[in-house]
Amino acid sequence: MLLKSKQSNTIVTDSQMSESRLMIALINPKSGQGKARRDLNVVLPIFEKSNIHLRVAEIQGSQIVCQGVRQSFLNFFQSLDLATIHGIIVGGGDGTVHSTVNALMSRADWTQAIKIPIGFLPSGTDNGLCKTVLELSGEPYSLKHAALLIAQGRLRSLDIFKIHQEKRTFYGVHSLAWGLVSDIDIESNHLRFLGPFKEWIYGLAYVLRRRFYAGTLLFDPQFSLQAKSPILSNKQTDTFIGIWAVNVPWAGRDRLSTPFAKLDDGLIDLLVLRQGISRRHLLELFIKTEDGSHIHCPKLEYYKTQALALNPISIPGTIAIDGEAVDYGPISIEVLQKLCTIFCR
Repeated sequence: MLLKSKQSNTIVTDSQMSESRLMIALINPKSGQGKARRDLNVVLPIFEKSNIHLRVAEIQGSQIVCQGVRQSFLNFFQSLDLATIHGIIVGGGDGTVHSTVNALMSRADWTQAIKIPIGFLPSGTDNGLCKTVLELSGEPYSLKHAALLIAQGRLRSLDIFKIHQEKRTFYGVHSLAWGLVSDIDIESNHLRFLGPFKEWIYGLAYVLRRRFYAGTLLFDPQFSLQAKSPILSNKQTDTFIGIWAVNVPWAGRDRLSTPFAKLDDGLIDLLVLRQGISRRHLLELFIKTEDGSHIHCPKLEYYKTQALALNPISIPGTIAIDGEAVDYGPISIEVLQKLCTIFCR
């Protein structure tokens, strides 16, 4: 078999992939439009011909069923024999990757566990991580190209971030959102069957409503996109429209949220939008996230930072980590550079 990449006409032959590799295929049938099982069946021939043997594990509620055995999510990952596993393939969205990374980090040997390569199949609603690695690898956004990227076996590092919230510590891989972005993301979840269109529907409605959120933001910027912007490192209490801290360039298949984000630079890219923007300009900004041109909006602040702390004052509101709602209250994050390993050219 010849596996051909779009980039540089790279061809990977059987001889280059002759070693048998065992990988866990973690499937979340509730992700996105519920097509994770079907997606895996579509790309099975690519993995089989690449000498990759899959142990399929399906998420069912808070449990995982694998080879007829039902375990809790954490117990499944605790019982994995790391010495025999060459990778974990996540068939779901960024939220499923989030759960996988947190389960690996919960192990006593987390320093070794988090180095197991993780690959992405775009079976969720938001597939920002998958879109990012395909874009960086010069490949089109498609299920088969995502599988091909995993089969080729090339690896690179990915930053993750450590999250502190009251007595809880956990980890994120994609983003933290508060305000407009998180409200759109979380409150549109009942329309997941529409895929990415759910966010456009709610986005237009919420932009027109133009909510405001009071809170305190603290961060130490390493870089500001706006040359004339003040470099602020003191505590700021203000009224915001939204705050979005993103670890990779793409927030989803059609949203280039932070074009300057790097996978492993030890920094998270921070977008800050305060009150004082009209509904028309806010709508234009929202539409322009499709190609990244929103960053030229003079009202939008773009920073890179190693850490930030947020204390929301406005009620009600939502905070989302990797597209999933978390407790609403003070939260802080710090970047852990190059901690995770992913399949990516």
